[in-house]
Amino acid sequence: MVDGVLYFATLDGRVAAVDVHTGKKLGGFKAPRVVEAGCAYDQSSLILASRYGKDTLSRYDLSTGDYLWKVPAGHIATEPLILGDAVYVTAIYNHADKYDLRDGRRLWSFRTEDQLHSSPALGPGVLVFGSDDGTVYALNPDNGELRWTFEAGGSVFATPTICGETVFLGALDSVFYALDLETGALKWRHKAERPIFQGAACNGRVVIWGTSGGTLFCLDAATGEEKWRFWASGSVSTPPLIAGDVVYFGSLDRLYYGLELASGKELWRFRTRGRVRTAPVVWGTYLFGASEDRYIYAFTPADSTVAVDSGS
Repeated sequence: MVDGVLYFATLDGRVAAVDVHTGKKLGGFKAPRVVEAGCAYDQSSLILASRYGKDTLSRYDLSTGDYLWKVPAGHIATEPLILGDAVYVTAIYNHADKYDLRDGRRLWSFRTEDQLHSSPALGPGVLVFGSDDGTVYALNPDNGELRWTFEAGGSVFATPTICGETVFLGALDSVFYALDLETGALKWRHKAERPIFQGAACNGRVVIWGTSGGTLFCLDAATGEEKWRFWASGSVSTPPLIAGDVVYFGSLDRLYYGLELASGKELWRFRTRGRVRTAPVVWGTYLFGASEDRYIYAFTPADSTVAVDSGS
């Protein structure tokens, strides 16, 4: 979302731009490969990551319509992370890497024991991600040196959430973990009924996360005490989003939900015509979502909806 323009990638390998106020398509371009995990914006350009092909990481200049660089970064099914002049990525086949945003040079690479489907998260002096063997890695983002590891009881597909001095993440062992950011020590854990594939949302007081069984949990961020839970009719298929006093999330039941943050009471729901796998995004007074029906949805406080066909 940049200056009133929404950019998004589609599974047919295109990147499109839409006016956030009207839903009018403003153009787009064909990416070199299918972009599965979306794109990241910085300095009037987009960073695109791909799972297939040779040059799987690239930077596209939106002002000129040219690629500034393309590099072979391995098979990437996670979201690139930009900070300053650096791009961090986790590649499926056992490596996490840092690239120079300006020219695409690889600055360091860290090898893992198993595959990676967890996007990286960055806290003060720590880069954190999970792996398929359940290992959570924390690296020094400057040089890629290992700071600590933690062994979860199942694969970690979710992107870690860093909130204050705590790393929150769920795993396929149906356990949600709170770890000390500095040391990786376990602060608390909460056992759920089904595996956890998606990331969490935290506002410093509570942390909210969902399971493949359709349960959304709200816990005290400091203690892990359960505040409330909500049941959707399908798997929670997006990370939740806290926006003011409301929590938004999507489900494979084709619904987007809006819940009262304090109580978990349902305030709002919207049924799409396809399964929901795209995380909701807030910009100004708009809430954006998408579904497998090929539409982008824009919601406003007045509950009106604008739908745009993405064409994929």
